[in-house]
Amino acid sequence: MQKDLRTVKQRIYAVLLPDKLSPARAARVRADAKSIRPDGGWPDINYRNRTRSGWPAARHLGRLQQMAVAYRVPGQPLCGDAALRANILRGIDYWLKHDFSNPNWWWNQIGVPMSLSRILILMEPHLSKQQLAAGLRIMRRSKIGMTGANLVWLAGNQIRWGCLAGDARAVQSALRAIAREIRVAAGGHEGIKPDRSFWQHGRCLYSGGYGAAYSTNCARFARIAAATAFQFPATKLNILTAHILDGQQWMIRGGRFDFGVIGRQISRPGGNNSRSLIPVCRDMILAGAPRKDEFDAFLRRLEGRPGDPKLALRGNRHFWNSDLMTHHRAAYYTSARMVSARLVNTDMPCNDEGLLSHHIADGANLLMRTGEEYQDVYPVWDWQSVPGTTVEYTGGRPRGPVRSNGRGRFVGGVSDGEYGAAAMNLARGSLQARKAWFFFDNEYVCLGAGIACASGHPVRTSVNQCRLEGEVRAAGKPVGKGTHKLAGPVAVHHAGVAYVFPERADVVVRAAEQTGSWHRLRKASPKTPVALDVFSLWIEHGAKPQGDHSRYACVVAPGLAANRLAPYARSLPVTIIANTSALQAVRHKTLRITLAALRRAGTVDLGNRCAARVDAPCLLLVREMSHGIHIAVARPLAGAKTLTVTINRRVTGQGCTPVKGKPESTAIAFKLPSGNDLGRSVVRDLAFLRR
Repeated sequence: MQKDLRTVKQRIYAVLLPDKLSPARAARVRADAKSIRPDGGWPDINYRNRTRSGWPAARHLGRLQQMAVAYRVPGQPLCGDAALRANILRGIDYWLKHDFSNPNWWWNQIGVPMSLSRILILMEPHLSKQQLAAGLRIMRRSKIGMTGANLVWLAGNQIRWGCLAGDARAVQSALRAIAREIRVAAGGHEGIKPDRSFWQHGRCLYSGGYGAAYSTNCARFARIAAATAFQFPATKLNILTAHILDGQQWMIRGGRFDFGVIGRQISRPGGNNSRSLIPVCRDMILAGAPRKDEFDAFLRRLEGRPGDPKLALRGNRHFWNSDLMTHHRAAYYTSARMVSARLVNTDMPCNDEGLLSHHIADGANLLMRTGEEYQDVYPVWDWQSVPGTTVEYTGGRPRGPVRSNGRGRFVGGVSDGEYGAAAMNLARGSLQARKAWFFFDNEYVCLGAGIACASGHPVRTSVNQCRLEGEVRAAGKPVGKGTHKLAGPVAVHHAGVAYVFPERADVVVRAAEQTGSWHRLRKASPKTPVALDVFSLWIEHGAKPQGDHSRYACVVAPGLAANRLAPYARSLPVTIIANTSALQAVRHKTLRITLAALRRAGTVDLGNRCAARVDAPCLLLVREMSHGIHIAVARPLAGAKTLTVTINRRVTGQGCTPVKGKPESTAIAFKLPSGNDLGRSVVRDLAFLRR
């Protein structure tokens, strides 16, 4: 174990060092070394400021770590520099003498021990016994406990403590704690969920943010412990692999996370950056994890090749534990972020972050082609117009608590892995709405019905709000800067995306500069004004919507050229079968797929003189093939445990029974998943019975 301890320690040391130091990084280190005071502090750091988020004093340790890295990178100009070493040791003494703390426990138990441990490992040969002992005392504040990313952070600090203290048992115990936390968390527990989404801070979707930190540290220590007495069992590598490849990569386009999965990190510049998973892919490969080819492809996409046909993800995923559906094609990524009574909408605004995220799960529907469409647009966003959401619009800050439990029970999705549909009953304040999304290859359809609001405030549905890129066209003509009201049916084109409104609607498009600041979202951020050109598209339903104003329909076609918009809008490949409070359904004529959200028992037209009747609320996917019927069903949160789908076709297969008195009809019985798999789709392929 002592030999393996030395191996682990050397690997931790090596991980801290880049291959080379960029000129800009070296220049920053020189500037910091020059400005440090004789007592080891920096004059521009307010050590008395105890802000819970963005703590200024923590910059002291950040600078010391960068200086220690520069001192250690072989072959670089600052490697072994005596003056730099003296300044680093002076800075270490300053921190150890004052032992700064923060009201936020995270800094004291995780952040400070983490940074300090890395500095001590890099500078260990030059530390006095007193310096090392004082540093180890601070590091011991990381007591292993909690769950998810927090536990892994705490255990990582204890691994570095064990390396510095020469305690192999401590390293073994901490690595075992991490391995134990690589598990599937059932029920309301935090961590990796059965659907491979990730929860932290209770029943809160957090596959980005905390989930990314969890992946980063678990993968890093899996690599560090590989082929030693401390290595993780193969079963743990399999679970971690599934978390990354079956979960996180399906919530990413290029180098950006879906903004619906990053919690309060949306309030930080670059908070949706997914490129932190680049070393995760490399670490998993070096740790001997399975599915190497998939990690290689994921790595290439993270590095900036999301639309490469050879590498692009293609498919549809419904994360039934977390009310999220994601949809990938080579040309685009889109998602539907919902909330039900099974979880909360977002993270709590602790540390005064995420202060405007009220509507982030109220049916948010983002669209990314490059991944940069929403990059740092959040300080200038109208937060009552989060893309995809229907809101009671007050024209100011969202009202009420940021974090709230979902109220809807008809919330869910159906997916066969290639196509899918999601639906939710939205209930917020006095607003009610029935929302649904239907995902195909070259387009997807957004429907809303039963929109009602008892207050006198107007209601609006946001279709998109993203960075403005190039020309906006509406009704075949360029639209200038400003706000423009359009009378539907109408079609709008922006940044290679077509938005077709096939029914009467009061559509508004705006191309204009919007201003704000990061301080709006996070009190620790500066009030410095931010200005960006923004494309906004929404539907006005008015106050107390009725009739046509109580519903909407929009077909979104990413990648459609502007000169093809008019003929496309005239001959849409999709037909809206129904858009009511009870039934929302769409059929794709070319693919011969029908997707439906049935909120009560009823019948849906499948086309080609075929229909399906269901005896309970459900979500339904039916595709007529040359040889038979491909069918998928799923239970919303409020659905029944069994379902019978009756179609007027003679088919055979699992659960099929001829209908008495109707020889051309077949009843198909489904037992729907419950417990941790409640909402998971059941998929069957049924063959036609030939006469």
